[in-house]
Amino acid sequence: MSRFAYDLNMEIPGYTESTRRLRSAHSLAASRTLLMAACLCVIRAALVPWYMHFNPGKYGFTDLEIVTTSVVLACVFGIATLWAKFSPVGAITISTLFFAAVCYRDFTVCPNLLEQGLLSKTLLTVILLRGIMNAMMSRIM
Repeated sequence: MSRFAYDLNMEIPGYTESTRRLRSAHSLAASRTLLMAACLCVIRAALVPWYMHFNPGKYGFTDLEIVTTSVVLACVFGIATLWAKFSPVGAITISTLFFAAVCYRDFTVCPNLLEQGLLSKTLLTVILLRGIMNAMMSRIM
C-alpha cells in the first residue's frame, strides 16, 4: 500500500465523510427513485400517444406536446440520477421543481384534471416523495 493511500484519510479533510455519503444506501436509493421516474416518463411517452390514437376525443394536448414534456422530464430525471450519487438533496429538489413546472403548465393549458394524465402524475409524485425522503435520510445519517 502506498503512503498516499494509507494517509489519504488524514491528508484530505472530510474524506471519510464524503465517501461515506457517496456510498450511502440512502443516496443510492434516491438515485434509483429518480431512475424509476425517468423510466416512467419514457413509458408515458410511448403509451399515451398510442392510447390517444385509438381513443379519439377532445384532449387538451397533442401527441407531440405529451411526448416532448415526457422526454424532457426523462432527461432531467436521468441527469439528476447521476447527480444524486453526489448530492441527493440538490438533485431531488431540482427535479421536483421541473416536475412542478410541468404540472403547472399542464394545468394552465388544460384545466380538466382527468385529461392531464392523473395516473402518471400521481405515480411520479409518489416516486419523488420517496426520493425526497431518501435524500433527507442520506443527509441525516
